[in-house]
Amino acid sequence: HGASVRAVRLAEVAASREDGRERVEEFRRLVDLQREAGSELAAALLARQGLEDDVWLVEPIPAEAPVPAGAAVATVRTAVAEQAVTLR
Repeated sequence: HGASVRAVRLAEVAASREDGRERVEEFRRLVDLQREAGSELAAALLARQGLEDDVWLVEPIPAEAPVPAGAAVATVRTAVAEQAVTLR
């Protein structure tokens, strides 16, 4: 499924994306809930420095909607008929 998802380190998401801080907070909140439920592993993870460097965020890649055959031609014909474009 390599073409349907992408993976990036959480630290890179935090540094490069507008929603990066939210993704880190969401991850830490989920692990903290596990810690509160008694998970020693979650507690150890939260105590680590640089945890975001070792965590990968895997997200789906949005699928492009297929263009039906002839749709582009119909769009050009409509634009020409409405004089929205000039063909040379």
